[in-house]
Amino acid sequence: PRAFVFTEACSEMVDDDARLAVTRAEAELARHNALLVAARTNWNNPVNLERAVAVNEALYAKAKAELGQLDATVAQQRAKHEELKAIHDRLSRLGPQAVASLEIEQTQYQLEAQKALVESTEKQRFVLESQSQRFKAELKAAEADLQLRVAQRQALGEAEAAVQNARASLDEANLWLARTKIVSPASGVVIDRMVAPGSKVMFGMDSPHSAHVVHLYDPGNLQVRVDVPLVDAAGVGVGQQARVIVDVLPDTSFNGRVTRFVHQADIGKNTLQVKVAIDNPSSLLKPDMLARVKFLGFDSHSASDGGSDSSFLVFAPMYAIQGSGRKASVWLVTAHDSTARRQAVRLGSLRDDGWVAVIDGLQPGDVLIVNPVEDLQEGQRVRSATQYP
Repeated sequence: PRAFVFTEACSEMVDDDARLAVTRAEAELARHNALLVAARTNWNNPVNLERAVAVNEALYAKAKAELGQLDATVAQQRAKHEELKAIHDRLSRLGPQAVASLEIEQTQYQLEAQKALVESTEKQRFVLESQSQRFKAELKAAEADLQLRVAQRQALGEAEAAVQNARASLDEANLWLARTKIVSPASGVVIDRMVAPGSKVMFGMDSPHSAHVVHLYDPGNLQVRVDVPLVDAAGVGVGQQARVIVDVLPDTSFNGRVTRFVHQADIGKNTLQVKVAIDNPSSLLKPDMLARVKFLGFDSHSASDGGSDSSFLVFAPMYAIQGSGRKASVWLVTAHDSTARRQAVRLGSLRDDGWVAVIDGLQPGDVLIVNPVEDLQEGQRVRSATQYP
């Protein structure tokens, strides 16, 4: 391909030469369709053949009429010749004593002239008979043409074949056009074109983008890549609510939800990447913008009575819970000064292998004091240690 057409919202590229070939094939098909219509019209209305039959019928009838008139003319001239001959014979018998010799000579000349006229008229019969035979043959040929219609049948067949050929050419052009059309599997906005017209797209090459044509993004389906320190990664779970703040929009925050973890830590940064989907992204958000994410507690409504999947709840070891019902509490270690603090909690009904769901009062990542000493006081500094029973 040499020329592509791009649209901002999505995702197809089409070769202009292939589109032009389709247009030409369509025009050629339209032309042959018009010729086919004309051929069918001539087939259904053989005006020229019928006219040829009628003309030859008229000429043949005229030739026969002229032959009949010739016979009458010859008979009339012969009769006059016989009349002149009788006059000449009568005058000759009378002799020069009774009739002037000049009158006899004049009669002789008239007789000879009439004889020549009869002979000349009779010679026209051959010409008229030839014409009559020719017109008769032309009439038979015209009638045969009207019955067989070979030329029109051939023209109709050739027109139909030309239409079929034009349709095949159009199908071929559409096939090439379809093969030059590059369609993305998803709708989106083009952010990067990886190839230029005429470039080759290769699979299985060293470059990960060797088979990429364009890169798109869906403005309605954005997510944030968050590098969470490994020490805090245990406090983040799939389905956890989050608040996203973009640096260029510091006064605006967006709701999000943790969708997945990348299953390989970054040893250099000592972090684990987490993907947070933005619930209702703004049109102002663009790929590769810097953002900050605040992870919130799990959805407490989904944990009522332990009716939802446990992967969306905060659990605490049962032996760390003091009291029950509305008086249930736990001892926490504050993150900023490592002091002890009593925290009231609301428990759910879900229990799992010594762990209890905490609907309210705890956040993922909170450090609990298990088996606290009896004289532990709030504000007392403690040394924390993570313990897994």
